[in-house]
Order: sequence, then C-alpha cells, then structure tokens
Amino acid sequence: MSKILLLGSHHGDELLGDKLIRYIKAHHPELIKHVEFKIANLKAHSKNVRYIESDVNQSYNGKKDIYEERRAGKILEYIKESSFDLVLDLHTTSCDQPPSLIMASINPDNKRFIDASTIRHLVIMEPKTVSTALNGVCPNSVAVEINRHIADVTLENLCGDIQRYIDGKKAYVDKYIYEVDLLKNDEVTVSQFEKLRNFEYSDPGFYPILVGESSYQKQGYDYLGFKATERKKYKV
Repeated sequence: MSKILLLGSHHGDELLGDKLIRYIKAHHPELIKHVEFKIANLKAHSKNVRYIESDVNQSYNGKKDIYEERRAGKILEYIKESSFDLVLDLHTTSCDQPPSLIMASINPDNKRFIDASTIRHLVIMEPKTVSTALNGVCPNSVAVEINRHIADVTLENLCGDIQRYIDGKKAYVDKYIYEVDLLKNDEVTVSQFEKLRNFEYSDPGFYPILVGESSYQKQGYDYLGFKATERKKYKV
C-alpha cells in the first residue's frame, strides 16, 4: 500500500497542506489510509508568518543551531523512519502562474507521481539552489507550487493525482520540463520585468518562473525569481 506524506507549511503562512487534508477528509476519505499530514514549521504556522529564524526549506544543512534547522532535522528523520514512498511538499505562491511541480531531478523515486499528475509545468532546480532544501536531500520529495488563491478544483485535481499515483496510472496531458537558474536583479530592465509572464517565453530570451511583484526580492533575496532558457516536452 502506498504511503504518502503531505507536508504543509514549510513556510508558516502557506496553507495548501491544511486545505488539502481538510478537502480529502470531506470529499475523498478513501485516500486517508494512504496519507499522513504533517506541518513542517509549527511555530511559524501558529503565528501565520513565513518563518521564525530562517527559511526552514533552506535549513536541511545538517546543522541544528536554530529552530528551523532543528525542525528540518526532525522532519528528515521522520521521513526516513516512516519509509514514505512519496513526500508532497505543499507550497503556495503570491505569483500569478499556473501550478507547477518542483524537484532537483526526475528520478525513479518521484517519476511515478510526476506521471500521475495533471500539473503540466515541471521545474528542475539546479543542484546549488536546492542543496539545503527538502527536494534537494530527499529524492522521493516533490514540491507542489500553487497560487495562494486555492480553488476547490485545484484541490480536486490534486486528489486525482494522488489517486492515480496510488493506482499506478498515468495522466496523459502535455507536460513540459524547465531546467532553471536564478534570474538576477540586473538581468532585466524595469520595463522588461513588468512584461514578464510566468511560463511564457519572454523578449529577453527565457521562460520566467516564480516571478512577481511580491516574490523573492521583497523577501530579501538578491534575485527576482527563476528562468529557463528552453522548455522540453516531457514523455510520460
């Protein structure tokens, strides 16, 4: 029997996990025996803030000096001890973009879910970007990135993806792979930035991803989001 961890609130104010587990209980109780739900950043979640001391999804570094690093260590231990087949790392974004799956690579531990999902945009992060993130240290982890305005149809689609994964079935929809790098602040002008549309090819010559007026720059990072110079058709 497939054993799936639904991991919510790596960032405490992102509530896709809470909403998905409630939706499953209300509309798809048949999935309950296959899933466990865990809140990643308990303190930040209780305060409805992104983090307490640091981004917990950049804290899988082996250190245990601060709260998020200790929490990351416990999560990783729990995943290993529980022998989950799949970990769905559930995120929301303020950026205007369609749902995406984010991972360090497509590999035998996560491909079955990727094949089962109706989410069309598959984002491959370069190793240095995810070296201290869950999907960089846990090969059977897939991050699900959804716009923060979560509709019931999105939750229903995720339930369908989970059911197909359990049944070993595939979703035959067109999917595309984007291998991404950081989009640095000085790579586009203000005028070019305003015209960027996520997952649409832009005049500067790339596909922007997770780019928006309230995204990474406002969180204190020195980049605007991510970019892919090409997209490739994914073969299910």
